[in-house]
Amino acid sequence: MLRDLAEEINPDAINAALLLELRDGIFSLKEEMGRLKEEIAKLKEKNDLHLRFELDLSIERDNELIADFDEMGIEVNALTIPAVPSALTIRFNSQSEEPIELSAKQRISISEYEIRRIYITNSAGSGIAYIHVFGRRK
Repeated sequence: MLRDLAEEINPDAINAALLLELRDGIFSLKEEMGRLKEEIAKLKEKNDLHLRFELDLSIERDNELIADFDEMGIEVNALTIPAVPSALTIRFNSQSEEPIELSAKQRISISEYEIRRIYITNSAGSGIAYIHVFGRRK
């Protein structure tokens, strides 16, 4: 019985079916690429500004204001801190906000959160912490 089925299989029909599936997949990819291009364009509109802050972690800080984006006239859309060499605590918007504690080698990325100010607390440690802020002028 299995042998009879094998003999009935038409290789041309299989190839045609595979080509149709491939074609449908390509059209689907084209649609997805179009959607991705639209999303990238929206992100570019939303984030035409990149600021990089360098913090010398050998200097001790206690809720030090690092940036006031309202004063700078910047609307922040995202923030990234790559792995930090020494521990630090970050607060957004006010010194009474809930702290985010980063230990050495931890990183953080934030979006979809209103950031108007950045406060940093750290003991004297070593290395440089980088804060990347993405946004646009108000």
